[in-house]
Amino acid sequence: MTTPEPASPARTLPGGLTVVVLALRFGTELALVGGAAWAAASTRPRVVVVAVAAGILAALAVAAVWGVAIAPNSRRRLADPLRLALEIVLFLVVAGGLAAVGHLPAAVVLAVAGVVAAVGVRFVEPAERAGVPPAEADERAHVPPPEPDGQLRRPRGPGRGRRRR
Repeated sequence: MTTPEPASPARTLPGGLTVVVLALRFGTELALVGGAAWAAASTRPRVVVVAVAAGILAALAVAAVWGVAIAPNSRRRLADPLRLALEIVLFLVVAGGLAAVGHLPAAVVLAVAGVVAAVGVRFVEPAERAGVPPAEADERAHVPPPEPDGQLRRPRGPGRGRRRR
């Protein structure tokens, strides 16, 4: 069995900085969805219901694009150079929308923080992104899958695995 090569030092961040980058990433994801809703709702429609509906639809559209093409657990996740470009485009489009409706400071903060988080998360190891300490990630990589014993077992618990008669 071969041991995995250690990650290059130029591509990893120290532990404390990793937490900061991942927290920034989470915050910018939330701000992206909220910024899209805020920008769409601030277009000054005459009817309040239209403003609320526009905000909700914009937030859902951004969340759908993020969930399908960028999210770590997505089945259709894009490859990294294209995914990074899409992330940056999303942040810049929402920031442009915020700037267009007069929220320039929020637009600048969203654009800068979003691009920094999108690039910075590329320097975090995948195991650290999942919240697995590096030592456990190495152990998991070397553990062979368990041998099947030929029997399927039902989960046990309150009301589980019992047949009704």
